[in-house]
Amino acid sequence: MAREDEARARSLRDPDDWPVVACALSLGAGVWTNDNDFLGTGVPTWTTATLDLWLRRAAADG
Repeated sequence: MAREDEARARSLRDPDDWPVVACALSLGAGVWTNDNDFLGTGVPTWTTATLDLWLRRAAADG
């Protein structure tokens, strides 16, 4: 319940996003999304374009 309360308090732009925020907080993970409503929630966000660039760079670094 504490994670839910924290996630709801962070999900001000879209209250329906709180379950994803709660999962990210619980796992210490980021969210793969193109939805700007996750900005400002305090969890890292990855867009498809950014994730693609990161994966390509990691592959090139070997």
